Amino acid sequence: MWQKGVDYQFYHTFALLYLSTFARYRNKLINIAYFCFTFGIILFSGSLYLLATRSISHLGFTEFIGPITPIGGLLFVLGWIMLFFAAFKDK
Repeated sequence: MWQKGVDYQFYHTFALLYLSTFARYRNKLINIAYFCFTFGIILFSGSLYLLATRSISHLGFTEFIGPITPIGGLLFVLGWIMLFFAAFKDK
């Protein structure tokens, strides 16, 4: 579980770096993609990190973290869609 969180954080950090190349073309699609990737990393990878360490952290709210992971995954998908539309629009 920990490795999956690290993998997705790694990949989407590169997506954020790619979005920085669009700095001069800042538009609504780029801003939405930034938001989606950033909060997707926090929700998806962050929830996986907390779930992976629940046995040593003894946090009481870890049973509520499981449903948060798919929301982060959905934000990743939306971020990629926005990135696609921004790249297609920019050509």
